[in-house]
Amino acid sequence: NKDWISPVLNKDFQAWAEHNNTVLTPAKVKSPRWKPVVEGHVKIITMHILMDMEDMVFYSLDDLNRVLMEKVDAENQKPFEGLTYSRYDLFTTEEKETLLPLPPSRFEYLERKTVKVAQDFSFTFDKVHYSMPRKYLRQELEIRAGEKEIYVYNKHGDFIRTHKRSYTPKDWVIIPSDMPAEYKDYGYWTVPYFQQKASAIGPSTRALIDAVIRKYAYPVQSFRSCFGILRYAEKYSPEALERCCKDAVLAGRCNYSYICNTISTYHKEPLQSTMPQSSPNEDAATAVSGAYKDDDSKYSLKNLLKRQETEAGNEE
Repeated sequence: NKDWISPVLNKDFQAWAEHNNTVLTPAKVKSPRWKPVVEGHVKIITMHILMDMEDMVFYSLDDLNRVLMEKVDAENQKPFEGLTYSRYDLFTTEEKETLLPLPPSRFEYLERKTVKVAQDFSFTFDKVHYSMPRKYLRQELEIRAGEKEIYVYNKHGDFIRTHKRSYTPKDWVIIPSDMPAEYKDYGYWTVPYFQQKASAIGPSTRALIDAVIRKYAYPVQSFRSCFGILRYAEKYSPEALERCCKDAVLAGRCNYSYICNTISTYHKEPLQSTMPQSSPNEDAATAVSGAYKDDDSKYSLKNLLKRQETEAGNEE
């Protein structure tokens, strides 16, 4: 059986063994005769100790564990049937002196997950954003999350860095050096890009986008919200989004959640945009004084969504 000859161990179980300086030797699958001691002790626990605790009521895990350990100790003190010594006697006289000392720190279970660094220089774990340097954009990383820290590794298992863990949903844990000082070489997700798109819809949309950007210490933190808000101009209409943003600004509710929850009430029927439309050829050929025209339909929210869906499908 190749699984027994060359077994693949659970990563967390293997990490526990390495932490405690011990070795794991898996028993043969579906062969109880290879593990009689283990099977016998499982029977003692289930048929004796747990059966005695069946009618007990516990109000915390600590209480249950305390009673369980008391019963395990009592079981170990009982003499073997027909003999004058117990399991505890064997441990103290023969086994204890051969044991290695325990490591100075207790083993910490680490939750593992594969994440991808997004265009806003962060990956998301447990609803919290953690920043990463530019060179890791769009790369897959392995996250090993402990109680207090997040350990980041590349896909080859090489350690990269540590983040302090946050338990506040939508929080950002940022190392300032990860955030770029300029965006001119970063592509279309920039502050001017979102401001330009908002201004094309209307003054209220621009005012709301500006307010969203100002909420964050680093503008890139706002890009997902800006993208989500402007996307509703495609899903509903620019007019509906402008009216919704106007009320949001007046109410002091300049955030994505407000737009998401109310935009549908501003859209009764599909509305045609009042903005003048031009053909693709005209877009490519028209020069605008003081600006430029580079067929920016390829940077539209609709095409951007299609591009991300295509890339996600290819990665899967």
